[in-house]
Amino acid sequence: MSPVLAALAASATTLAATNVDDIFLLTLVFARRVSTRRIVAGQYLGFAAIVTVSFAAAWTVGPTSGPWCSPLRTDRDQS
Repeated sequence: MSPVLAALAASATTLAATNVDDIFLLTLVFARRVSTRRIVAGQYLGFAAIVTVSFAAAWTVGPTSGPWCSPLRTDRDQS
């Protein structure tokens, strides 16, 4: 299997696993009668934090050289 397909498969599996976990957690939170507004705000803030950390990591690792971080590079220069 190519490295790109392996990364896509791992990403899809991770997304599915975290979504199942999220469904269980949301079920518990809604069962405790927490307001919907707070739950939605928490979901958006949590997702924004994950995206922010991911962008920061990609920005930091992107300019470095090395074969292990080449999928994160945007210029695709392998030198």
